[in-house]
Amino acid sequence: MAEATTTSPAFWTSFSPDLRTEFRNHLDPNTLGAVIEDPDSESSRSEISTMAQKLLHASKWKEAEELLTYHYLARTAALGGRANADTMYTLFSVGYAQLGQEDFVKSEKTWRQLLALKLDAQDSKLRSFLGVESNLGFALNKLRKYAEAEEVLRELLPKMQKEFHESDPRLLGCMRHLMEALLGLGRVEDARVLNDEGMKLAVSVNEAHREAEIESMEEIRMKIDDA
Repeated sequence: MAEATTTSPAFWTSFSPDLRTEFRNHLDPNTLGAVIEDPDSESSRSEISTMAQKLLHASKWKEAEELLTYHYLARTAALGGRANADTMYTLFSVGYAQLGQEDFVKSEKTWRQLLALKLDAQDSKLRSFLGVESNLGFALNKLRKYAEAEEVLRELLPKMQKEFHESDPRLLGCMRHLMEALLGLGRVEDARVLNDEGMKLAVSVNEAHREAEIESMEEIRMKIDDA
């Protein structure tokens, strides 16, 4: 977990060879030299943040996590250990990179850390934290902590229903995570009832996502029928 700090971490010398290679691939020599010379300048922070997101979108999970963790720690240190919307978004990306590596232990810790930071961030957005809770429930399911996952997701579902349209894929994703938790707890009929509701909603999803949502609901239905 990327713990908050008031001391900026070392730049470049602490990076893995693979991450250094990514820097050389992404930045021209002059830009890279400027970033190494002063990684805390506004322009350097912008380059680092942009590159980290590019690594994330390219599914280079390990390198993305490493750079995002550096960026989070450096920005938090510059803020005297405080959190703001930017640092929390960066930490969210750290957790996403950990999910990409299927490192659910670290990911659980990161989502919990973000939820703890919620109280300290003045400009946090509700929808961001709904995503954090959903991802926490997903990670807990993967760790077979089904009772904890069910508690998190059961509390989250009405918040999702209030915030999003009933056929929003984010809401349906939360419902599926809850079904997985219920199955893990042996509550097959509860999972079946929720799946019936989810199937009715999935057919009304916008065309771009409808087929994928229906298939996802059908996949869980097969698990329910086999349980």
